[in-house]
Amino acid sequence: MYSMQSAKKYSTKEMIKGKMVVLDYGEGPKLNPLARVLPWPAAISGVTALSVDGSFREEDETAVAGMILRGPDGSVIFSAYCYLFNCNDALEAEVHALMINLAIARQHMELPVLVQSDSSTALSCLSGSA
Repeated sequence: MYSMQSAKKYSTKEMIKGKMVVLDYGEGPKLNPLARVLPWPAAISGVTALSVDGSFREEDETAVAGMILRGPDGSVIFSAYCYLFNCNDALEAEVHALMINLAIARQHMELPVLVQSDSSTALSCLSGSA
């Protein structure tokens, strides 16, 4: 199907030259320009803030985890992301992201760590209140 669309879109000369888009996913999602993005809350004095997020895509079952570790003054101490293998759903990706990134944060900081996540379900799984 893709080759048929390419044949309609590009001339034979362009296709032979090879100067064209390999794969076009179409337009991305429409974003609301009026939507207000809230910042992560600042850390408490004497505490580092670990902002964590996990993401899961059902179509190909890929998952990633990301983190930013901030000092008490809000400066970035460390940031990282990694691919997660064998995740079954979004909650599992969020929980893995929390566990992996909390372990990394504890290796880099001796101060207490305040964990921040957009998944209250994942946080409750780790805190034992689930």
